[in-house]
Amino acid sequence: MTGSIATPLRPNSLYYGDCLDVMGQWDSEQVDLIYLDPPFNSKADYNQLFGTENGVPAQVRAFTDTWTWNEAAAERLRRLEGAVAHPAHKAVSGLHQVLGESGMLAYLTYMAERLAECRRLLKPHGVARPSTHLYNSLILHN
Repeated sequence: MTGSIATPLRPNSLYYGDCLDVMGQWDSEQVDLIYLDPPFNSKADYNQLFGTENGVPAQVRAFTDTWTWNEAAAERLRRLEGAVAHPAHKAVSGLHQVLGESGMLAYLTYMAERLAECRRLLKPHGVARPSTHLYNSLILHN
């Protein structure tokens, strides 16, 4: 458990926020199935429609799915490469050698932290199925 106080996992509930923060509050080995539908690194902006104003759909930017190498990505890489016992350490280190400091590696370091939490939450015979990139499967199952 990454959080200091465990929050019970409530079935049939929707949680709002960064999944890394939310999952960190739960005890290990609580989940039978995880279906992952993360950002896809699609290099697009996504908006949330929330009504109309004068007949025109009102919207706000929900998130940008474009990844660039920046200080936050460099910090994630430092943490993952420095944590030899982290489940994604070897995969991320290898991908760093192949991809270099790139937008794709920024995306994968972001996902690696979340995929490790998913793995921690799975019961011993639990299953996780990512819907996206092969690199995410490599990190999750390595």
